[in-house]
Amino acid sequence: MKKLLLMCFMLVSVLLMGCENSMINKYNVKLYDNITESFSNTFVREHITYGAYFEDIVYDDEKISKDYTISVNSQVEAMNVFDEIPFEINFEKQNIIIYIYTTKYNSARVELTKVVLDNNIFNLYIKENIGGIGTGSATIPTTKFIVVIADKIDQCHYNFII
Repeated sequence: MKKLLLMCFMLVSVLLMGCENSMINKYNVKLYDNITESFSNTFVREHITYGAYFEDIVYDDEKISKDYTISVNSQVEAMNVFDEIPFEINFEKQNIIIYIYTTKYNSARVELTKVVLDNNIFNLYIKENIGGIGTGSATIPTTKFIVVIADKIDQCHYNFII
């Protein structure tokens, strides 16, 4: 009986993981991490987040946002964000979503674990893959830029969850 329950639990887990991955595939979601050097210097300076250390300054003015989510829907908009777009994109079918936030794990790789579309809110679940104690993955607080490409969804709001 215990083996049967365990097998049922494993089957449900696999099916749920498949559903989450199918949503990533359904909307052709691709995550790009550690491409900050592709952003224009002006864009980076305009989007430093609260608590981040940048060019020998700690940005601690409470009027500064802790995070930003920006949707880039055209080539013209993209040219104001990037010096050179580091990936292929078809703006007729896709858009770029940029999540900008303060982290003390700037060197950590980021992974998209699942996406959920609910009432025109596109939730993107992100995981920072930080190392264990003593691995040197922690840094001073910095602004991190995560880029996601996905199929366009009419009148959609994007929400990142870490």
